[in-house]
Amino acid sequence: MIMSEFNSTDIRRLDFGLLLVLTEAVRQKKLAGVADTLGLTQSAVSHSVSRLRAIFNDELLIRRPHGVEPTVRAYELAALAETLLSTANTMLSNDQAFDPQNADRTLRLVTWDQELRALAPALHSQLGRVQISSQLLDRRMTIDALRRGAVDLAIGIFGRVPKMLHRAILWRDRFVTIAAASHPRLEPGKVLTLDQFCAERHVLTTLTGSSRGRIDESLSAIGRSRTVSVAAAQFLTSLELVASTDIISTVPANIAEKFASRFALSIFETPIDTPELAYEGLWHARADHDPAIKWFVDLLADGNEITMKNTPSG
Repeated sequence: MIMSEFNSTDIRRLDFGLLLVLTEAVRQKKLAGVADTLGLTQSAVSHSVSRLRAIFNDELLIRRPHGVEPTVRAYELAALAETLLSTANTMLSNDQAFDPQNADRTLRLVTWDQELRALAPALHSQLGRVQISSQLLDRRMTIDALRRGAVDLAIGIFGRVPKMLHRAILWRDRFVTIAAASHPRLEPGKVLTLDQFCAERHVLTTLTGSSRGRIDESLSAIGRSRTVSVAAAQFLTSLELVASTDIISTVPANIAEKFASRFALSIFETPIDTPELAYEGLWHARADHDPAIKWFVDLLADGNEITMKNTPSG
């Protein structure tokens, strides 16, 4: 096959560094952000953009007051570049086993602080030289951070997400209800009735500040309701409130069991049908063949084999 003039000449001017700049610029729409993500100077990014414009004979990234606006051609090329970069990543990784004892790697996570605390004792002896950097973001910010490459993996319950994000179930959990062991109306070891549950004041853990959650949806389905007195952004805040007042809370069983002794809490079966909690690992498609992320996902899944393949989320 005779290569076209473009393939034989211009393709030599195109390298993966330029493709990374292109995909990040289209994703972030801020060249300063591209420089931070890729560890480049802003002048290096500007030079790469100039080279891309010359190669493709298109403006690609139009400067605006608050960043850049990709052209239609830029969006088309970025989609193709994502495929090339994913293929290159596969070639380089060759699905090699990840050795945490000899790896200098920081895994950037998005997760609830309490989930990480609950997992930490089991993970500590297996992390080797791997470092964990964790932050708490809401759903929209999490998806954006994964898209930009600002984080490697998000852990939580996400629902529908963009197709460029892939997922695997790490563990399953269920809701239980907690109260202070000294609660004046709820006796440890006794059954918590639906009437008691609805009569008490509740604290809801939520990042959005909403006073309505999954439990309220389950109650509404059977014609009942509860009073949410406090909406807290952290589980530790909720646990402390429950421990020091007569407010109760419905939380994942894993968190309740890990912290019950520390906060002197009683655990009750929640007296309504509640949805199962399926905690997922969420990563960008470009990381499908990253051996470090696969290793960590398998570790969180308690050794269950998880194939990191293209599993669009819809």
